[in-house]
Amino acid sequence: MPAIFVSHPPTLPCHLAQRLRSRAHAGQPFTLRERCHIALQAALGMAYLHDQHPAVIHFDLKPDNLLVEREGQEVLVKVADVSV
Repeated sequence: MPAIFVSHPPTLPCHLAQRLRSRAHAGQPFTLRERCHIALQAALGMAYLHDQHPAVIHFDLKPDNLLVEREGQEVLVKVADVSV
């Protein structure tokens, strides 16, 4: 059987608020580059929702409603808690 190599194990998504608290507590806050990347991904997710027909409006966007996970070196952000 061939060996399977995983450079970075997948992480389970967690709420951005939880990740912010844990990194601040550990003395490792997000870098400016990471914060900009997170903000951009959240904005792109919201733009996608607004472009749907009919548009999906998120009335409670906050760090607790953004899921963050790592995939390799990238941080992925997903908009959650959308009441449809």
